[in-house]
Amino acid sequence: MGLLSNRADALYERLIKADGLALGDEPEQVASDDPALVELYRHGLAWPSADRVVHPVSPDLALGRLFLTRQRGVLDEHRDLLSDYARLTELARANGQCGREGSRHLEILDSPTRVTAAIRELQSAVLVQYRSLDVPWLLAAEPGATGPRCRLIRSRAGLDADRLPTTMPWRIGTEVPMRLLIADCTGLVLLTGPGTEAGALIRAPAAVDALVHYFDLLWDRAIAVGTGGHTEADASALPGPVPPVGRAILELMMAGTTDATIARTLGISPRSVRRHVAVLEERAGVTNRFALGATAARLDWLPDQPAAPGG
Repeated sequence: MGLLSNRADALYERLIKADGLALGDEPEQVASDDPALVELYRHGLAWPSADRVVHPVSPDLALGRLFLTRQRGVLDEHRDLLSDYARLTELARANGQCGREGSRHLEILDSPTRVTAAIRELQSAVLVQYRSLDVPWLLAAEPGATGPRCRLIRSRAGLDADRLPTTMPWRIGTEVPMRLLIADCTGLVLLTGPGTEAGALIRAPAAVDALVHYFDLLWDRAIAVGTGGHTEADASALPGPVPPVGRAILELMMAGTTDATIARTLGISPRSVRRHVAVLEERAGVTNRFALGATAARLDWLPDQPAAPGG
């Protein structure tokens, strides 16, 4: 199963095949103090009857109970991480390493040294997604093909001031009213013009989501000149037309139809709907459905009349 120890997994399989095993010390029996049996009892996957026979819980019920156990474990670990984070934050604040206006959700950085250190730390620690709006890449090495997904927007002034990336997708912004970077779930907004005299670290999920949405809107309007990414000019030049099912999904999606309803309408699964949308987003060079709808309209991907359902 992968959610149990190997011994408990093997014992559960024996119980299923034999439709129960007697308690005892014989080879075909199971000892009452067997650690594997104790583990099955603990997870609610087996139970003893009055005639000293151990019976297994049905596999579908067993899987549900194991998932519930794992979910509880993840929640416990999450609470522990939050507790550790709060403790370390308090320790840093007590040693003068947090800004006077610092908190779990917002921390003001009031010196170039602290701002630069935060930029380097966020760039070195990013795991999944990195977005930069006129903030230079300060590390010596850029992420490789297996690293996080990176996208950078440079203003025309920033093109002269910064070392341009060589492996990361970047675009020239037609409007760059602020400078920020977003590394996974943390945002950093620079609070001064061209320098790094002050900044704000933002960790509140709602605020970070708003910054991500803002960045994606600017990305859609920017001019692609670096590696990777597609703009209005080159997305339409990708090989092959948008398939009928993709055009039908786009039309229904922009009408506000849910994935479940789209799936029923087109005779496909909701998972297939999400897969088609992901392919269209990648093709359009966007990362959310709002931007996909706007790009699809500009590229004339939408059907003039309802497309026929397809696979």
